[in-house]
Amino acid sequence: MAVPYADFRFSCPNFSNHRSCMPARRLILLEKPSARLNHIARTLCQSEIEPEWIVAANFINDPNEDCYGLSASRDWPDSGTARRRLALSVARGSSEGWIIQIDFVQFVALGEAGHWKSQPVLRSKTLSRTQAWAIAAVVSRMLDLD
Repeated sequence: MAVPYADFRFSCPNFSNHRSCMPARRLILLEKPSARLNHIARTLCQSEIEPEWIVAANFINDPNEDCYGLSASRDWPDSGTARRRLALSVARGSSEGWIIQIDFVQFVALGEAGHWKSQPVLRSKTLSRTQAWAIAAVVSRMLDLD
């Protein structure tokens, strides 16, 4: 049963036996954000570096994507060019812990000029800096960001 993109909170399906989680695979063929979110969560579960939670950035499914991030109904961002790419960041949380965030960054051309636009896609939280960087390394490899 697929977990909806906007409602997913990380939990390993079989916490006592991590070998039962889905094996790690590259994300080339997955198209919908829910499939990618599920795959990332299961891979982190398998590698035993589980975050406190992992969720779509726009988990409230607000139509204002510029403010809250990409909505659940959108396809996974098409990146791979210099002007459309995914970016991964690790930052200190507002109250405690560390936030790992994936953003979709693109250049919006307006006539002869333009501007860069960044929209959050996924967020994850851990309680330690070491775990945050370990998760960032795994996700970076999965999404081929390095």
